[in-house]
Amino acid sequence: MVSSLPDALSSFADTASKPVVKHLIEETFPGLKTTGLKPLMLGGEFDTWEAAGAVIKFPRHAEASANLDTEIVLHEALVQRLGAMVPTLRAVGEPTGSFPWRTAAFDRARGRQGQTSDGPIVRPKPWARTSLAKEVAGALSALHTTPAKVAKTAGVPKREVDLGGVDPSEKTIAWATKIVGHRLDTFLVNPFPAGTPKAGPKVLCHTGIKGEHIYVSEDGTRLTAIVDWADVAVSDPALDLAGFAIWLGPTFVHEVLEFYTGPVDGGIEERAVYLARANLLIFMDRHLAGDVRASIPVVDAQLRAVFIPPEDPKRRR
Repeated sequence: MVSSLPDALSSFADTASKPVVKHLIEETFPGLKTTGLKPLMLGGEFDTWEAAGAVIKFPRHAEASANLDTEIVLHEALVQRLGAMVPTLRAVGEPTGSFPWRTAAFDRARGRQGQTSDGPIVRPKPWARTSLAKEVAGALSALHTTPAKVAKTAGVPKREVDLGGVDPSEKTIAWATKIVGHRLDTFLVNPFPAGTPKAGPKVLCHTGIKGEHIYVSEDGTRLTAIVDWADVAVSDPALDLAGFAIWLGPTFVHEVLEFYTGPVDGGIEERAVYLARANLLIFMDRHLAGDVRASIPVVDAQLRAVFIPPEDPKRRR
Protein backbone atom coordinates (compact mmCIF):
# COMPACT_ATOMS: atom_id res chain seq x y z
CA MET A 1 0.00 0.00 0.00
CA VAL A 2 1.38 3.41 -1.00
CA SER A 3 1.74 5.96 1.77
CA SER A 4 0.98 9.67 1.84
CA LEU A 5 1.70 12.16 -0.97
CA PRO A 6 5.25 13.21 0.02
CA ASP A 7 6.51 9.63 0.31
CA ALA A 8 4.68 8.38 -2.75
CA LEU A 9 5.66 11.26 -4.97
CA SER A 10 9.27 11.20 -3.82
CA SER A 11 9.46 7.49 -4.52
CA PHE A 12 7.93 7.96 -7.96
CA ALA A 13 10.23 10.84 -8.90
CA ASP A 14 13.34 9.05 -7.70
CA THR A 15 12.80 5.48 -8.79
CA ALA A 16 9.47 5.13 -10.61
CA SER A 17 8.83 2.09 -8.43
CA LYS A 18 6.23 -0.43 -9.53
CA PRO A 19 4.08 -0.27 -6.37
CA VAL A 20 3.81 3.52 -6.61
CA VAL A 21 2.96 3.44 -10.31
CA LYS A 22 0.35 0.72 -9.72
CA HIS A 23 -1.27 2.93 -7.09
CA LEU A 24 -1.18 5.99 -9.38
CA ILE A 25 -2.77 4.09 -12.28
CA GLU A 26 -5.52 2.67 -10.08
CA GLU A 27 -6.19 6.11 -8.63
CA THR A 28 -6.04 8.01 -11.94
CA PHE A 29 -7.52 5.47 -14.36
CA PRO A 30 -10.00 3.34 -12.37
CA GLY A 31 -11.07 1.39 -15.45
CA LEU A 32 -7.53 0.50 -16.56
CA LYS A 33 -6.14 -2.85 -15.45
CA THR A 34 -2.56 -3.01 -14.18
CA THR A 35 -1.86 -6.53 -15.41
CA GLY A 36 1.53 -6.90 -17.07
CA LEU A 37 2.74 -3.62 -15.58
CA LYS A 38 6.30 -2.89 -16.70
CA PRO A 39 8.50 0.15 -17.36
CA LEU A 40 9.17 1.12 -20.98
CA MET A 41 11.36 4.18 -20.47
CA LEU A 42 12.33 5.91 -17.25
CA GLY A 43 13.97 9.29 -16.84
CA GLY A 44 14.10 12.42 -18.93
CA GLU A 45 10.78 14.19 -19.40
CA PHE A 46 8.54 11.21 -18.68
CA ASP A 47 8.37 7.88 -16.97
CA THR A 48 6.50 5.64 -19.39
CA TRP A 49 4.89 2.37 -18.34
CA GLU A 50 2.89 -0.34 -20.07
CA ALA A 51 -0.13 -2.01 -18.50
CA ALA A 52 -2.80 -4.18 -20.13
CA GLY A 53 -1.84 -3.03 -23.64
CA ALA A 54 -1.85 0.66 -22.76
CA VAL A 55 1.12 3.01 -22.54
CA ILE A 56 0.89 5.51 -19.68
CA LYS A 57 2.98 8.68 -19.62
CA PHE A 58 3.81 10.34 -16.30
CA PRO A 59 5.46 13.79 -16.55
CA ARG A 60 8.50 14.18 -14.30
CA HIS A 61 8.37 17.97 -14.04
CA ALA A 62 6.19 20.99 -14.84
CA GLU A 63 7.70 21.61 -18.28
CA ALA A 64 7.04 18.02 -19.34
CA SER A 65 3.50 18.38 -18.00
CA ALA A 66 2.95 21.43 -20.21
CA ASN A 67 4.28 19.51 -23.21
CA LEU A 68 1.91 16.63 -22.50
CA ASP A 69 -1.00 19.08 -22.29
CA THR A 70 -0.12 20.31 -25.79
CA GLU A 71 0.11 16.73 -27.08
CA ILE A 72 -3.34 15.98 -25.64
CA VAL A 73 -4.92 19.09 -27.19
CA LEU A 74 -3.31 18.40 -30.57
CA HIS A 75 -4.00 14.65 -30.62
CA GLU A 76 -7.25 14.73 -32.61
CA ALA A 77 -5.72 16.96 -35.29
CA LEU A 78 -2.70 14.61 -35.57
CA VAL A 79 -5.01 11.64 -36.05
CA GLN A 80 -6.85 13.54 -38.79
CA ARG A 81 -3.55 14.16 -40.58
CA LEU A 82 -1.82 10.80 -40.01
CA GLY A 83 -4.59 8.35 -39.15
CA ALA A 84 -3.65 5.13 -37.35
CA MET A 85 0.04 6.12 -37.30
CA VAL A 86 -0.83 8.13 -34.19
CA PRO A 87 -1.75 5.73 -31.36
CA THR A 88 -5.23 6.19 -29.91
CA LEU A 89 -5.50 8.33 -26.78
CA ARG A 90 -7.43 6.08 -24.39
CA ALA A 91 -7.82 8.40 -21.45
CA VAL A 92 -6.50 11.52 -19.77
CA GLY A 93 -5.92 11.42 -16.04
CA GLU A 94 -6.38 14.59 -14.06
CA PRO A 95 -4.12 15.56 -11.12
CA THR A 96 -4.83 13.73 -7.89
CA GLY A 97 -3.77 13.91 -4.29
CA SER A 98 -0.87 11.61 -5.15
CA PHE A 99 0.31 13.18 -8.40
CA PRO A 100 0.31 16.88 -9.34
CA TRP A 101 0.06 16.71 -13.16
CA ARG A 102 -2.14 15.28 -15.87
CA THR A 103 -1.24 11.87 -17.24
CA ALA A 104 -2.25 10.13 -20.45
CA ALA A 105 -2.88 6.55 -21.52
CA PHE A 106 -2.38 5.59 -25.17
CA ASP A 107 -2.84 2.37 -27.12
CA ARG A 108 0.36 0.40 -27.64
CA ALA A 109 1.88 1.22 -31.04
CA ARG A 110 1.47 -1.37 -33.78
CA GLY A 111 4.47 -3.00 -35.44
CA ARG A 112 8.17 -3.34 -34.63
CA GLN A 113 10.08 -0.60 -32.85
CA GLY A 114 12.66 0.94 -35.17
CA GLN A 115 15.37 0.86 -32.50
CA THR A 116 15.19 -0.91 -29.17
CA SER A 117 16.56 0.36 -25.87
CA ASP A 118 19.52 -2.02 -26.06
CA GLY A 119 20.68 -0.60 -29.39
CA PRO A 120 19.76 -2.80 -32.38
CA ILE A 121 18.19 -0.97 -35.31
CA VAL A 122 15.58 -2.51 -37.58
CA ARG A 123 17.13 -2.14 -41.03
CA PRO A 124 14.70 -2.87 -43.85
CA LYS A 125 16.09 -5.00 -46.66
CA PRO A 126 17.09 -3.08 -49.80
CA TRP A 127 13.90 -4.15 -51.57
CA ALA A 128 11.82 -2.73 -48.70
CA ARG A 129 13.56 0.63 -48.31
CA THR A 130 11.85 2.34 -51.24
CA SER A 131 8.42 1.33 -50.00
CA LEU A 132 9.25 2.54 -46.50
CA ALA A 133 10.70 5.80 -47.85
CA LYS A 134 7.39 6.46 -49.63
CA GLU A 135 5.49 5.81 -46.40
CA VAL A 136 7.74 8.12 -44.41
CA ALA A 137 7.51 10.81 -47.07
CA GLY A 138 3.73 10.58 -47.05
CA ALA A 139 3.54 10.88 -43.28
CA LEU A 140 5.94 13.83 -43.09
CA SER A 141 4.23 15.56 -46.01
CA ALA A 142 0.86 15.27 -44.26
CA LEU A 143 2.28 16.51 -40.97
CA HIS A 144 4.28 19.37 -42.45
CA THR A 145 1.30 20.70 -44.42
CA THR A 146 -0.92 20.94 -41.34
CA PRO A 147 -2.68 24.34 -41.48
CA ALA A 148 -0.91 26.92 -39.35
CA LYS A 149 -4.12 27.74 -37.46
CA VAL A 150 -4.20 24.18 -36.05
CA ALA A 151 -0.83 24.62 -34.36
CA LYS A 152 -1.73 28.14 -33.19
CA THR A 153 -5.05 27.05 -31.69
CA ALA A 154 -3.36 24.20 -29.81
CA GLY A 155 -0.70 26.53 -28.43
CA VAL A 156 2.15 24.69 -30.14
CA PRO A 157 5.43 26.52 -29.41
CA LYS A 158 7.95 27.63 -32.01
CA ARG A 159 11.41 26.09 -32.01
CA GLU A 160 14.42 27.49 -33.79
CA VAL A 161 17.11 25.11 -35.00
CA ASP A 162 20.73 25.84 -34.15
CA LEU A 163 22.91 25.80 -37.24
CA GLY A 164 25.79 27.72 -35.70
CA GLY A 165 28.21 24.83 -35.43
CA VAL A 166 29.04 22.36 -32.70
CA ASP A 167 31.99 22.13 -30.32
CA PRO A 168 31.83 18.75 -28.57
CA SER A 169 33.87 17.98 -25.49
CA GLU A 170 37.07 15.97 -25.68
CA LYS A 171 35.29 13.03 -24.06
CA THR A 172 32.54 13.11 -26.67
CA ILE A 173 35.11 13.36 -29.47
CA ALA A 174 36.97 10.36 -28.10
CA TRP A 175 33.76 8.35 -27.80
CA ALA A 176 32.52 9.21 -31.28
CA THR A 177 35.94 8.71 -32.90
CA LYS A 178 36.12 5.22 -31.44
CA ILE A 179 32.89 4.40 -33.29
CA VAL A 180 33.14 6.35 -36.58
CA GLY A 181 36.86 7.16 -36.93
CA HIS A 182 38.04 9.98 -39.18
CA ARG A 183 34.49 10.79 -40.29
CA LEU A 184 33.97 12.82 -37.14
CA ASP A 185 36.94 15.10 -37.89
CA THR A 186 35.71 15.56 -41.44
CA PHE A 187 32.32 16.70 -40.12
CA LEU A 188 33.74 19.03 -37.48
CA VAL A 189 36.07 20.71 -39.97
CA ASN A 190 33.38 21.20 -42.63
CA PRO A 191 29.90 20.58 -41.17
CA PHE A 192 28.05 22.49 -43.88
CA PRO A 193 28.69 22.46 -47.63
CA ALA A 194 29.52 25.97 -48.81
CA GLY A 195 26.51 27.94 -49.98
CA THR A 196 23.91 25.73 -48.30
CA PRO A 197 20.79 27.69 -47.29
CA LYS A 198 20.58 27.76 -43.50
CA ALA A 199 16.94 28.81 -43.24
CA GLY A 200 13.89 26.79 -44.15
CA PRO A 201 10.11 27.03 -43.84
CA LYS A 202 8.39 26.74 -40.47
CA VAL A 203 5.87 23.92 -40.19
CA LEU A 204 4.31 21.63 -37.60
CA CYS A 205 6.99 19.09 -36.64
CA HIS A 206 7.32 16.15 -34.28
CA THR A 207 10.92 17.33 -33.46
CA GLY A 208 11.77 14.17 -31.50
CA ILE A 209 11.71 11.50 -34.20
CA LYS A 210 14.25 8.71 -33.75
CA GLY A 211 14.29 4.94 -34.03
CA GLU A 212 12.74 4.44 -30.60
CA HIS A 213 9.70 6.52 -31.63
CA ILE A 214 9.16 4.81 -35.00
CA TYR A 215 7.33 1.53 -35.62
CA VAL A 216 7.31 -0.45 -38.86
CA SER A 217 5.63 -3.55 -40.26
CA GLU A 218 7.27 -6.95 -39.83
CA ASP A 219 8.70 -6.85 -43.35
CA GLY A 220 9.91 -3.24 -42.95
CA THR A 221 7.93 -1.91 -45.89
CA ARG A 222 5.37 0.16 -43.97
CA LEU A 223 5.47 2.84 -41.33
CA THR A 224 2.91 1.75 -38.72
CA ALA A 225 3.32 4.35 -35.96
CA ILE A 226 5.12 7.46 -34.77
CA VAL A 227 4.89 7.90 -31.00
CA ASP A 228 5.73 10.45 -28.30
CA TRP A 229 4.42 13.77 -29.63
CA ALA A 230 5.11 15.75 -26.46
CA ASP A 231 7.87 17.84 -28.10
CA VAL A 232 5.76 18.89 -31.09
CA ALA A 233 6.69 22.37 -32.30
CA VAL A 234 6.57 24.72 -35.26
CA SER A 235 10.05 24.39 -36.74
CA ASP A 236 12.21 23.55 -39.74
CA PRO A 237 11.03 20.30 -41.43
CA ALA A 238 14.70 19.32 -41.65
CA LEU A 239 14.50 18.61 -37.91
CA ASP A 240 12.10 15.70 -38.48
CA LEU A 241 14.17 14.38 -41.37
CA ALA A 242 17.19 14.46 -39.05
CA GLY A 243 15.47 11.87 -36.87
CA PHE A 244 15.38 9.44 -39.79
CA ALA A 245 19.05 10.15 -40.46
CA ILE A 246 20.10 8.83 -37.05
CA TRP A 247 17.91 5.79 -37.63
CA LEU A 248 18.67 4.67 -41.20
CA GLY A 249 21.26 7.23 -42.28
CA PRO A 250 21.58 10.18 -44.67
CA THR A 251 20.97 8.02 -47.75
CA PHE A 252 17.51 7.15 -46.43
CA VAL A 253 16.75 10.85 -45.96
CA HIS A 254 17.68 11.35 -49.62
CA GLU A 255 15.29 8.55 -50.61
CA VAL A 256 12.50 10.06 -48.51
CA LEU A 257 12.94 13.47 -50.13
CA GLU A 258 12.43 11.92 -53.56
CA PHE A 259 8.79 11.31 -52.57
CA TYR A 260 8.26 14.16 -50.08
CA THR A 261 5.65 16.76 -51.11
CA GLY A 262 5.89 19.07 -48.12
CA PRO A 263 7.62 22.47 -48.18
CA VAL A 264 11.22 22.20 -49.33
CA ASP A 265 14.15 24.45 -50.15
CA GLY A 266 17.62 23.91 -51.57
CA GLY A 267 19.25 23.14 -48.23
CA ILE A 268 16.77 20.87 -46.48
CA GLU A 269 18.75 17.65 -46.97
CA GLU A 270 22.06 19.17 -45.86
CA ARG A 271 20.40 20.77 -42.81
CA ALA A 272 18.80 17.45 -41.88
CA VAL A 273 22.12 15.61 -41.93
CA TYR A 274 23.87 18.41 -40.06
CA LEU A 275 21.17 18.53 -37.36
CA ALA A 276 21.25 14.75 -36.96
CA ARG A 277 24.99 14.72 -36.36
CA ALA A 278 25.25 17.92 -34.34
CA ASN A 279 22.29 17.18 -32.06
CA LEU A 280 23.57 13.67 -31.41
CA LEU A 281 26.97 15.04 -30.36
CA ILE A 282 25.27 17.62 -28.13
CA PHE A 283 23.19 14.86 -26.54
CA MET A 284 26.36 12.86 -25.90
CA ASP A 285 27.90 15.91 -24.20
CA ARG A 286 24.84 16.22 -21.97
CA HIS A 287 24.97 12.54 -21.08
CA LEU A 288 28.63 12.71 -20.15
CA ALA A 289 27.93 15.81 -18.05
CA GLY A 290 25.23 13.93 -16.15
CA ASP A 291 22.36 16.10 -17.44
CA VAL A 292 20.51 13.30 -19.27
CA ARG A 293 20.59 9.53 -19.37
CA ALA A 294 21.60 7.71 -22.53
CA SER A 295 21.77 4.09 -23.60
CA ILE A 296 25.33 3.58 -24.83
CA PRO A 297 24.35 0.85 -27.35
CA VAL A 298 21.63 3.12 -28.76
CA VAL A 299 24.00 6.07 -29.18
CA ASP A 300 26.70 3.89 -30.75
CA ALA A 301 24.19 2.53 -33.27
CA GLN A 302 23.00 6.07 -34.07
CA LEU A 303 26.57 7.24 -34.60
CA ARG A 304 27.15 4.44 -37.10
CA ALA A 305 23.88 5.18 -38.86
CA VAL A 306 24.46 8.90 -39.32
CA PHE A 307 28.21 8.92 -40.04
CA ILE A 308 29.03 5.62 -41.79
CA PRO A 309 27.72 4.77 -45.29
CA PRO A 310 25.47 1.68 -45.37
CA GLU A 311 27.89 -0.27 -47.59
CA ASP A 312 30.71 0.08 -45.03
CA PRO A 313 31.12 -3.08 -42.89
CA LYS A 314 31.63 -0.91 -39.78
CA ARG A 315 28.00 0.19 -40.10
CA ARG A 316 26.78 -3.32 -39.31
CA ARG A 317 28.58 -3.83 -36.03
